[in-house]
Amino acid sequence: MEPWEFQMKVRLFLMVIFSLSVSTIRSLTRQLKEQLKIKKKGRFSAASIQLSRRGCFVLVALGNDIKVIENAHHVNIKPDFERYYKTNGQTLLKTFEDWEPGRVISCAACGRQWGMEMVYKEIALLPILAIENFAMETPEGRKLAKKWKDVEFTVEEFNFTTYCNNKFPGMFD
Repeated sequence: MEPWEFQMKVRLFLMVIFSLSVSTIRSLTRQLKEQLKIKKKGRFSAASIQLSRRGCFVLVALGNDIKVIENAHHVNIKPDFERYYKTNGQTLLKTFEDWEPGRVISCAACGRQWGMEMVYKEIALLPILAIENFAMETPEGRKLAKKWKDVEFTVEEFNFTTYCNNKFPGMFD
């Protein structure tokens, strides 16, 4: 074998090894990030989390009061949550498949905006909350999150049937 031919084979071999190692590293990194994300989500139980107003730090909900609709809208299903907020503004005239946007909601005490109401399936009026307006009291102290994906507890999926049975008992008998 000629020296130049040998060098060409070595270079080709090194290029193949390098490309495999880069793809393997990327794959492992992606898997590790996913595992960390799952571990972070389950760090605390939802019942151990308390949500308080970020401006006035009054407890308004527990983590298990929060449910997620369609993996996008985080709502509070606590029956007496309405006393903590006031509504203002016009409703948008836009409708979506299962829901319609409602009015803006804000803290009843300090006026800080929290999110908006939604009319879900033309029956349920639910407050959609933006987590950046709340502080989370965890067993390890107060934590802040900018997005719902950053919270350290699992948010359960909203069950419309259960909600209706709790909100309107005897209606479906």
